[in-house]
Amino acid sequence: MAFTMKAFTQALFNRIDEVHTDRLSEDDVRVLREIEANAPPKAKEQPKSYDGWVVLKPWGYEFQVSNDGMRDIWLLCIKPGKATSLHCHKRKHATFFPLTDGVTFRTLAGADPLEAPRTVSPGVFHGQENNTARDVFFLEYETPAEKSDLVRYSDRYGRVGQGYEGVSNMISFTDFILGRHE
Repeated sequence: MAFTMKAFTQALFNRIDEVHTDRLSEDDVRVLREIEANAPPKAKEQPKSYDGWVVLKPWGYEFQVSNDGMRDIWLLCIKPGKATSLHCHKRKHATFFPLTDGVTFRTLAGADPLEAPRTVSPGVFHGQENNTARDVFFLEYETPAEKSDLVRYSDRYGRVGQGYEGVSNMISFTDFILGRHE
């Protein structure tokens, strides 16, 4: 069976009762206002399309699996002992589907294992962490498909105030598979 946005979306809606949704809290609103009062995120040069590119991150990597213009599906890999930034999307809904055990899902309210699909509403600060000794993987389903919709609150790698990684952090999928990124 081919992996298509339509099949994935149908599978998501078939399991919608199983999806936990984190809603916007007063803390999320307060933190976002504080960040925006200081400085907006700095935009970086982006490709016209993410198709065929792997985005290298200080915590691992991600690449686009599917895009239909409105929605994106990305596969993310977090290396052992690493974590994404604690961030939010002002306009975007994001749903996370664990593919392996060991992903910790964080919000301003706390942290829990990502054991089932989980959605964050726009403005909810969230992040993922790997406290295992092996790589962990999950899918991220985003709507709308807008990578620049990113506000970082905290980050182990000094990226607070920066926008989404630019083309200088991307390599072709072929080069990635051939190990030309190490």
